Amino acid sequence: MQLNLPIKLRAFEIVEDSDIAFEWGDGIISDFLNAFGGLEELCVSQTGPAPTLDLWDILGRRHPTLKRFVHHQRSNEIDDVFQRPTDLPDLAVVGSDMRRIKEDPSRNPLTKLGLEFIGLACIPARLVSL
Repeated sequence: MQLNLPIKLRAFEIVEDSDIAFEWGDGIISDFLNAFGGLEELCVSQTGPAPTLDLWDILGRRHPTLKRFVHHQRSNEIDDVFQRPTDLPDLAVVGSDMRRIKEDPSRNPLTKLGLEFIGLACIPARLVSL
């Protein structure tokens, strides 16, 4: 991301619109967060599944000052009548990514942060590994 002015944010919240998320691609939020450092508070609600650990890696590298973090990924659940947003129960941390942090918790990018508050939408049993 090319910027002409430095970004000096301490707090940032973004709610990705599912109708345009696919036009942006998965990387737009990560690219923005990778363009600067120093956040203390971050709330990300994005259309999923999206590469969670990639985002968390950026936070560990660029925003070690982060104290409050909320991360939700939503997909649209479609029933016979309505399309409604539903939180992904696994935050798209599955397969080899999940094994990686289960086998070696220090490889979880969130361990690099001194978080005082975290909000995640996931199956409670998965919190042991995350």
